[in-house]
Amino acid sequence: MVHPTASTLNDLLKLMTQKIDWVGITSRCLVGANLLVIGWSFSGKASAQSPQNDSPASGYSSSFDSVTDLPANEIDDLIDQASYAQWTEAAAADGGVTIHNGADSSIQLMNLERRLAQQESQLARLQNGPARPGKLFARYESVIVQPVQSNQTALIVQTGDEEFATVMFPWEMKHSPRVTLGYEPPSNGVGWQLRYWQFDHGQSFVASEDNGIIQPGWRADVPYLVEDGDVALGVQLFEEGTFTSRVRADVIDLEVSRNLIQPVDAFIGMRYGKFSQTYSAVTDEGSVNAITEFRGLGPTMALRLRQTLPLDRLAMFGTLRGAMLYGKKDFLGRESNFGNTQHVNGIDLRSYDEGVNSFAGSLEMQVGVEYTITDHFTTFVAFEGQHHSSVGGVNPPATMEGRDGDVTGDSVLDDDLSFVGLTTGIQLQY
Repeated sequence: MVHPTASTLNDLLKLMTQKIDWVGITSRCLVGANLLVIGWSFSGKASAQSPQNDSPASGYSSSFDSVTDLPANEIDDLIDQASYAQWTEAAAADGGVTIHNGADSSIQLMNLERRLAQQESQLARLQNGPARPGKLFARYESVIVQPVQSNQTALIVQTGDEEFATVMFPWEMKHSPRVTLGYEPPSNGVGWQLRYWQFDHGQSFVASEDNGIIQPGWRADVPYLVEDGDVALGVQLFEEGTFTSRVRADVIDLEVSRNLIQPVDAFIGMRYGKFSQTYSAVTDEGSVNAITEFRGLGPTMALRLRQTLPLDRLAMFGTLRGAMLYGKKDFLGRESNFGNTQHVNGIDLRSYDEGVNSFAGSLEMQVGVEYTITDHFTTFVAFEGQHHSSVGGVNPPATMEGRDGDVTGDSVLDDDLSFVGLTTGIQLQY
């Protein structure tokens, strides 16, 4: 066995040292190159993702000076969108950094879906409007309407041999007041209102040969009660007369209300209604007077729709109200020549056979616009229509088809009464 000498050992150590140095240099070069490649790829990915990351920041820059000015929930969203994976020992051993882009995209998508759901919820609340507060109110309305009677006959004039024409009352638009006091409930609350409306007006005119209503050489009639083809109650064969019709309506409603959904309110309550009509004919051959009246009590129901318009403080509204009254009807007619009287007494409510005739129905409608001048003052205008069925009539119900007893009559208790026109008003609320 040969033992190495000292010089041989020195030469061997130098050779090993040189190899180790070359290996170290080579390893360091490889590691450095690897780091350069990874850094270049990371910078490229970051630059590629920069438009997406800049978009949220640009969105907030217009409303906030810094990120700290944002609401807390939106700061959490930004932090969630910037979630990266932590370093691991395996990644450090490879000399690189691992970014889980797939996981980040899923998190961002979930955040966007969550924010979209929140915005949709906020939009739905804005469309429905803010929660409505409760308020006391007092309303005054000028109901300018024209009464429309089922039978508007004033007199019947003869225009030729066996020829007749009916002259109607020339009703015009009349003002009538309506007052309402109440409490408008908040959303999902219960309110109430008390309404009172009164219409009390008359219409009269003169019929004679001078104004041409009664033609020269012919005469006129006011036929009421007809027996065996002859007029038993009324005035006949006159040449001049003054005719008057008067209508009075008193309606009181007491209702409770509740908001069904944001634009719709429902009302239910009780109504007392009284409808009275009178007729008068004063002629050169005598006079005749008649009166009919209905009084009843019953339930009422209504729906009101109010929709705010895009214009500030302006809104459209519509109201539909119905009532069914159970009560009593009377008719009384008298003529002066022979003192004849026709009296149809009030229907006996205890009688089943006659009970159905004591009902009267009402249907009312309003459609208009309102303008809220201040938080405590509102003005409005609306079209209004009312129809009250089977409240009775008072004008001459008979029709004439000839002088030879061809006279037919009709019942006065089955007639209807309507009102058509406009309503203007103001409302104070607090």
